[in-house]
Amino acid sequence: MAISAIIEGTGLALPKQRVTNEQVVRRLQRNSTTEAAREKLDPDWIFSNIGIRVRHKASRSETNASLGASAALSALQDANMSLEEIDYIIGSTSTPDDFTPSFASTVHEQLLSVQKGGDIPASDKNAACSGTIYALVEACAYIKAGMYKTILIVGCDRVFSKHIDWKHPTMGPATAQLFGDGACALVVRGYADSKYSFGIKDFILSGRGNTEDLAGRRGKVHMHGGKVFKFAVTEGRRLLREAMMRQGLTVHSVAWFLLHQANKRINDAILGEQGIGAKENQCPSTIDIFGNTAGSSLGMLIAHNAKNFKRGEKIMLFAAGAGLTSAVMYMVWGKGIHAT
Repeated sequence: MAISAIIEGTGLALPKQRVTNEQVVRRLQRNSTTEAAREKLDPDWIFSNIGIRVRHKASRSETNASLGASAALSALQDANMSLEEIDYIIGSTSTPDDFTPSFASTVHEQLLSVQKGGDIPASDKNAACSGTIYALVEACAYIKAGMYKTILIVGCDRVFSKHIDWKHPTMGPATAQLFGDGACALVVRGYADSKYSFGIKDFILSGRGNTEDLAGRRGKVHMHGGKVFKFAVTEGRRLLREAMMRQGLTVHSVAWFLLHQANKRINDAILGEQGIGAKENQCPSTIDIFGNTAGSSLGMLIAHNAKNFKRGEKIMLFAAGAGLTSAVMYMVWGKGIHAT
């Protein structure tokens, strides 16, 4: 009997401190060495070209573990489940608090301080901004293989607070304007019943060895913006079209297109008239209020908009990030099966 892997709970967590474009620009201007460089920095340009108004910055006490655990608790509550029902924890991060233990293990530790629970296997993966989809694919594989029934995915990246090179003359402005900190969590559950036509239906993972265009070096993010922009747009169009074609989907049959929130112009280029041709009301966005939260971005987008999704609606997901990685996923929304 086929097993359906369905997202049953979603959650997100944000650091307390909000940082505006004006605040980012003022800090970059203090580090700029020339008047010409300072004049190029403009808060309005950040919003009009990237789509960001504000982002959040984690304090020293707001770690991956604490933010991830907060998102996880929200997701468990949303799914009407407890930690005791979780069989496996998958952590997704490219900015771990420490190189060991895993981010997933530290989230488990924090969850045990507030909820009852036993031993749970936990491990991490790093697919950068594609992390949410890569983690969903892993969870789906475990569930469909019958190894685990309920899996908790937790993602958190703190690029903005930890890994921006503010003093670099080109990489400082190129990265500081983009990123924000945040965490997401998804509870994925398996149902062995053929009547459930919901859940994860298809995916395509792709990658190419490229550490030149987007990478974390010596603890700081380095990015060639133009090349990354072109890669994301090309991959987004290619993978979405391929996934839709092999599933027999059209733009009109897909209710929602959920894309990694890196840059509004990237997503407009992928989904607009010259790309997939999706309408604006099919493409929710959080980049204006969260910024680019890296590997947790897509999970946060799902959590923020989950209340608007209806059971049976078709959803396409896409993300691209360092690696270079890219991924697309097709699912049919089925949240609420557990409650019924």
